[in-house]
Parts: sequence; structure tokens; C-alpha cells
Amino acid sequence: MRGIKKLVLLDTDSVGGMRGYKNFFSSDFRVSPDEKYVFLIKSYLGKDDYALVIKDLDTKEDVYELKLKDILEKHPDVMPGSIGLGIFTPDGRYFWGDIYDGARETAYYRIEMKTRKTDILPLPKDIPAGVERAWSFGGWVAYADIPSFSGFAGVVERLEKEAREKGEKKNLTVYNLFTKEKKVISSADSSHRFKPNWISDTELEYTLPSGEKSVYEAQTGEGGVNR
Repeated sequence: MRGIKKLVLLDTDSVGGMRGYKNFFSSDFRVSPDEKYVFLIKSYLGKDDYALVIKDLDTKEDVYELKLKDILEKHPDVMPGSIGLGIFTPDGRYFWGDIYDGARETAYYRIEMKTRKTDILPLPKDIPAGVERAWSFGGWVAYADIPSFSGFAGVVERLEKEAREKGEKKNLTVYNLFTKEKKVISSADSSHRFKPNWISDTELEYTLPSGEKSVYEAQTGEGGVNR
């Protein structure tokens, strides 16, 4: 068919299941806003060549590779996990993604498109899996400290009940990935859902126990303000 050309070979398989299987790239991918590059995941977790790859769509050449193996060697505070493809900032300057282990994100990465400069940004190890969380392009993460999802019936309800019996509250915390600043901005009953949502790089909207919406404005070095 005219007008169609092969850009990259993803996964292949033949009759007989895994016997004929060969992994090239994951079927998940992202294309840059200028349509010059495609972001792919190469190989699979557990292999030395498992990596994020940026490929030039014109030349088909790999112009950048970020191996999980190298991340873990250079950043021992990052917990191992799969590489997740994320999103571009609205201006196309950066590409954000994460490293995750099941339902738990262990770190974020940020790649500057022009220079390929890459920041590896570990998350605090005290964030449980299954908690409400949201992050912003400004490097802020908001998260609760009691899970709202587990995947197993009754687990969340048990955790909420235990916290209530101990007189513990669920706390909504903001954390800056670059400066490591951390601050609890709201507390509520263990069953409350804060529904955090960054409406700008530094403004976090969340739900109060009354059901009303509140906005917290994060300010690096100043602690932030509620309004």
C-alpha cells in the first residue's frame, strides 16, 4: 500500500507460542510533539539491555538510550522496577516518565529534549503502594500515607480501621523531587479521599473532609500556602 513505510519492528511471535518469540521494542510508544522522535521501551525487565530508547523517525537511528541497569548503578537509592513511558510538557521541552514496581512508583525521570540531560528523581521510600498521589511538571508530588487501593478485597478497609482505632489520621503530603522538601498540608479520617490534582506546576487542588475544594500553592524554600 502506498504511503505506508515501516518505522520500527516491535514484538514478534510465531505459531508455537514463546518458542518463536523475539522482543525488539514494547508496543507502547510515544511520539514527540514535533514528530521527529519516537520513544520506545527496548527488551524487557531482567535483561541487561532493558532500556528507554529515543529513535530518530527520519534516520531510524537510536539517538539516546537510558538503560535501567545504568540507572541503578548510578542511583543506588532508586528501587528496581519497570520503565514507564510518560508525557511531554506542554512546551515540548521535557519528557517525563517513571520507574514502577507494580502499583508503586519508585522514581521519576525527566529528559530535556534539546540536550538529552536526564534527571533521575527517587520518590520517598515511605510512600505505600496504592495511595492517592499526583505529580506536577514543577517537580512536586502530592500523596496520602494510607492506601486507597490494594487490589485485594477488605485490605484497605482493614488498614483504615486499624488507623482509626489507633487515633491516626490520613495525611496529605507534598514533596519536591528536586529539593527534597516535604510538608503535610492536610489531615483527615483514614477513609477520606483527598483526590489530589495539580492544576498548575505549583498549585494543588484537593478535597477537604467537608467536600469543599481547597488549593495549596507550593513555594520552594517558603513552605507554601493554602488558599
